[in-house]
Amino acid sequence: MDNRRALLIGKRSSVLTRLAAALAERGIEAETTRELDGGAAVRSGGYGVVAFGRAVRSADRERMREQLREADADVVFVDGYAPIIPLLVAQFEQALDLRPLGRRTIVDAAARGGIVDVELRGPCNLRITAYRLDALYRTRERVVFDREVEAGAHSAALGARTARSRTAFVVIRAGDETAALPHSPAD
Repeated sequence: MDNRRALLIGKRSSVLTRLAAALAERGIEAETTRELDGGAAVRSGGYGVVAFGRAVRSADRERMREQLREADADVVFVDGYAPIIPLLVAQFEQALDLRPLGRRTIVDAAARGGIVDVELRGPCNLRITAYRLDALYRTRERVVFDREVEAGAHSAALGARTARSRTAFVVIRAGDETAALPHSPAD
């Protein structure tokens, strides 16, 4: 099985098409379907990761998850944090990374209170990008950190608007490794 294959299930073909194109740019083959009975997905199989669009009802999701798990117990499901294409791509890359934890560059990462903390196992180029949805659900993107670093702990501030946002997310790229996580604003 090629674990770099993804299946995107949803009702909005424009979103599925844009996400599939963005995944292809990162070397991830993605198939899309609007079929909610799961039959075609189970028949073709061989997906490393499966994601459902927000318009897919939870009952349909659970039924299809069971069908897909029966066909392949190793399939990984991605629950997208937000309809932000670069964020979703990062979530797929993270889900498809099968390296043992002891061999990963990112040892630990957290985003809360307007600060991103990252602990790295070795030297690499570290790039941290913050995403948030504004009041009109437009995506706002800001690179908050981008440079060569040594192993150890590193921090970056997200900026005031992102720190206050309840719809903010962070993508961390350390060398060839990716982590995506939601930001928890300070209470």
